Amino acid sequence: MSEYLSYDEASQLLGIEKGTLYSWVNRCHIPHFRIAPRMVRFSKKELEEWVQSHRVGSHFLTKNYKNGETNVTMKLDADTKSD
Repeated sequence: MSEYLSYDEASQLLGIEKGTLYSWVNRCHIPHFRIAPRMVRFSKKELEEWVQSHRVGSHFLTKNYKNGETNVTMKLDADTKSD
């Protein structure tokens, strides 16, 4: 895969349908380069950075049965948790 990706390569990298990628480009939701009116390319590095910047942590709900409160714990990565 080269540094600049086509729609096919970018959608495969992101694991999404090509139609979804077209929609995101038309709405300027994702970084891209418009080389010509009908030619778009994606920087592999920028896509990887974009994915990381839109990452949402895993959340766990825990119930405190003593006082009935529900607490949210966010899993920051595989080994650490924050309350």
